[in-house]
Amino acid sequence: MQSPRSVSGATTAIVATAGLLVVAPPDTVSAQPLFDVHAVQGWDTSGGGTATGTSNGVGWTLSPTFIWGAITVLNGTYGGYADGIRFDPPLPQSDTLHIGVETFDLTFDETIVSALVYMTDNPSPPTDGRIDFGITPTRVSGDVNISGTTFWAGSSDGGLVRLDNIHSNVLSHTVPGSGGLTFAIVVTVPEPAALPMLVASVLTTSRWAGHRRRART
Repeated sequence: MQSPRSVSGATTAIVATAGLLVVAPPDTVSAQPLFDVHAVQGWDTSGGGTATGTSNGVGWTLSPTFIWGAITVLNGTYGGYADGIRFDPPLPQSDTLHIGVETFDLTFDETIVSALVYMTDNPSPPTDGRIDFGITPTRVSGDVNISGTTFWAGSSDGGLVRLDNIHSNVLSHTVPGSGGLTFAIVVTVPEPAALPMLVASVLTTSRWAGHRRRART
């Protein structure tokens, strides 16, 4: 990525840099949302809903699946990921999608290397909407369940998982299920190949300059 991508929270920020998502001071952030839903087509239609948006500045497209309009939020006012205990790091204000967990593809404009998936369960039956991207997730915080490569929110309070070593521009959920869930996803992309060489060059130059200064004293 060309530069760290970040978004401010109430007292902290989430910054994506060097393929990692970390918490940073608020004075380092920009105003761009980490998860932004630009448009939804085909609300509340089985297998007929599509959506587009950005995740940490990376464009994404959701292939046809069920999208429930009653909970999906497009104006940045969703506060369900604001609890810093269940969601660490939190998203105080965000867009969000509510899907019925039919099969779907999330296709990104760039290759991604990792992702944080924020999710809460259906507030009423059917519950336990599950996602399986074929990648073993790691629980980060909150009430989440994991079985192999399948994960789901344990309650309507929800929680956070991390996906690593993705190295693709597509996340495919190919195991249909029942229930539904509300989610947001924050991805990172690879650093440019030249960046490690640039960093090494800067460090070498700095050490050489320091050596010359010491030699003159």
